[in-house]
Amino acid sequence: MTPPLRQQLTRRRDCARRLPVLDCGCRDPWTCPHRPEPDLTEHYVDGWRDAAAHLAAAGISAAVPVPVLRALWRRGGRDRELAEVLHRGVTA
Repeated sequence: MTPPLRQQLTRRRDCARRLPVLDCGCRDPWTCPHRPEPDLTEHYVDGWRDAAAHLAAAGISAAVPVPVLRALWRRGGRDRELAEVLHRGVTA
């Protein structure tokens, strides 16, 4: 059984407090606004593509970051088609 949300958030906060302070002054790397964006490697874009295609097959529109959409569109073929479908889903 999953613990209630309040317990989960309390545990998360307590864990973050035990982490060493980052160079930017933040303690929690998950919520740090100063962390760099990951590089758009082929593997990274493939992961977004596969996740978006899986959600689309279930009838759910994925919120894919614009840089990933652009990378998919530049690839052409089925990746471009998926990028166009995702774009239409967001702008519709």
